[in-house]
Amino acid sequence: MSSKSSDSDRPSVSDDDSEFNYIPGNYSLIESEIMEASDSENGEGDKDQHTSCVDVEPYSSEPVADEEWIAEYRLRQAEKEQRLASLKDRLVGKESLSNWCSCGNCNITFLQNANECCCCQDMEKCVEALSDEWVLQDLETAPKSYSRRSCGNCSITFLQNANECSCCKDMEKCVESLSDEWIPQDMETAPKCITLHPAFNTVCLDRWSLRLASGKFRTIDKRSYQQTGSDEAFMRNVAYREFIHLVYDRVGKNRIPLPACAYHAIRSKFQPKEKGEHFIGFQDEEMDD
Repeated sequence: MSSKSSDSDRPSVSDDDSEFNYIPGNYSLIESEIMEASDSENGEGDKDQHTSCVDVEPYSSEPVADEEWIAEYRLRQAEKEQRLASLKDRLVGKESLSNWCSCGNCNITFLQNANECCCCQDMEKCVEALSDEWVLQDLETAPKSYSRRSCGNCSITFLQNANECSCCKDMEKCVESLSDEWIPQDMETAPKCITLHPAFNTVCLDRWSLRLASGKFRTIDKRSYQQTGSDEAFMRNVAYREFIHLVYDRVGKNRIPLPACAYHAIRSKFQPKEKGEHFIGFQDEEMDD
């Protein structure tokens, strides 16, 4: 009788295999449980168990970095800091928009931080997206070289930090996207900005398109992407991800800032309407808005 009762109390696989509750991987007893089990079997094993745990040090089996690796690491960090300082100058207006926006559509009005201050022509994947064979098919003429040319659509009005201060013409993937072979079929002249991509308005600015697209996204913990704030904030978040999908396809867990022209177009379309709502800006490990 007791056996049947205990079996019925156990949760079945179907009780706990949803994407919200199921955590994949192997499980082992935590240290406290191991210690308790050891105590019950041998009361004198405490000291030996504790000593063995202390002897194990994290990364003890990893090789020690040599001077060459350390020098390279410091060089990379210095270059990263120099790049960030340049992006911050863009955000606060120290560097003229015309100096760094090559696509002509960047604008710092809605940018929130330095990470957003990049032109699409500075981003490799944007350049590649403009060069895609499908994009080229939608155009009668293939796009010319966009390197260091202004797209004409950048604006610092909505930029929030230096990471957002990049023109699409400085982002290789944006340029490649406008070179897609499908583009000549939809446009008479070659687009000079990623926001002029024939799919941009439909994919990134159309509300119904964004609502339908939101269902395919998942959060970092694999949950369905759902609206938690205002409709405008939700539209912006989905639009950012749709842009990445349009230009980069898949980036996994990586986070990549959009070009300034794309931020301006999306934030101009979906501006905060609720009291207290504001743009957050691109962050390496946080959700941008």
